[in-house]
Amino acid sequence: MKLNILLIIGWAASATEEDGSCNAATGTRTEVLSTAPRIYLHHGFLNASQLNHLRKLTEKLGVFKEAPQDPHDKQDARGYNQRYLDDSYYQDPVILDLEKRIGMWSHVPFEPGSGATLSLSVRNATGELGMTNLHHDHNAAALALMEHAKIGHKLPLTELHATLLSYFSDVEKGGETIFPCVCNVTKKSCVKAQIACQFLYEKGVFNVHARGHNTPFTLRPLDERTMERLKKAVKLLVDRSVKLCSGKSDDGLRVVPRAGQALLFFSNTVRGQADPRAWHGSCRVFAGQKLATQRFLYAPQNEQETGAHARARFDW
Repeated sequence: MKLNILLIIGWAASATEEDGSCNAATGTRTEVLSTAPRIYLHHGFLNASQLNHLRKLTEKLGVFKEAPQDPHDKQDARGYNQRYLDDSYYQDPVILDLEKRIGMWSHVPFEPGSGATLSLSVRNATGELGMTNLHHDHNAAALALMEHAKIGHKLPLTELHATLLSYFSDVEKGGETIFPCVCNVTKKSCVKAQIACQFLYEKGVFNVHARGHNTPFTLRPLDERTMERLKKAVKLLVDRSVKLCSGKSDDGLRVVPRAGQALLFFSNTVRGQADPRAWHGSCRVFAGQKLATQRFLYAPQNEQETGAHARARFDW
């Protein structure tokens, strides 16, 4: 299974205070960007040796080659995304070390052979500000789990807990990832945005592009009245996102990619339910080049996690 969804992120919100912790042994410092949804920025997650290894691996996989533009958006950033295949994945000591650290920082255990591996991606400059798309990572999970459903193994979308993006290059300008529904809930504009994010998620909207979609791409057919409401919700989020990417608004979360950093965000609440506020999108790279890894973090499906002794009922 190749993952073709590219997420690229950074932070440049109005807040200046940092709320986090520091690991003196590794030099990694964690910054809490949001608690609802949970979003954490790990500074110093990748060291110089790991950064160099990832770049060489990206070159080896051919990710730097020219890629076709997004057919949904003629002005989208040229980019390429390649999943690190399983054949060599478990023989790479650097990657295995990263997997161990990802599991430790995310508290989602690593399950070898699960098919969830790092995806390496490149985004090149377009010379134009703006956003490329908005989506919720459960959408990607829906496509991945669809294959399991065809053979009778139906897993809930909430099996996808979190996403971790790590960056192995600085971007001169642009390339941020924005969360339009992570905002100040005392503002009416924020409340409207969160209502829109919830409505889009519940109606199975797959993704939203700034241009190219006359109607939202949904996972199931919808009636005309619902589609009209969806279009309004889409426009609201696109407008917010474009303003965030262009720097015309700080009503939302915007994260700037920096080499060595890793962004961890959860698609689910601490109650294990889907968090619709986790909709996010990427800004175009205006100048420079963006290199990133992406790792979807699913709940393990092994016997230790799903077997008879891993579950219990409590009856009053």
